[in-house]
Amino acid sequence: MGRLVCNHAMRNILGANRVGADEALRIGLLDEIVAPETLVRRAVEVVRQWNFAQSHMVANRS
Repeated sequence: MGRLVCNHAMRNILGANRVGADEALRIGLLDEIVAPETLVRRAVEVVRQWNFAQSHMVANRS
């Protein structure tokens, strides 16, 4: 099953037709759509959230 999913994903990445932002969001390829002028700020926020969550997961294991 894992190989099948991987092959399907690779085929979509390398050979599929382009998908618009709304469609990508609908099918789960995106988590959210942001305006170009807020892209960098939002990306930094998301990375900080990931890092915060990761650091708390590691801290809770100890």
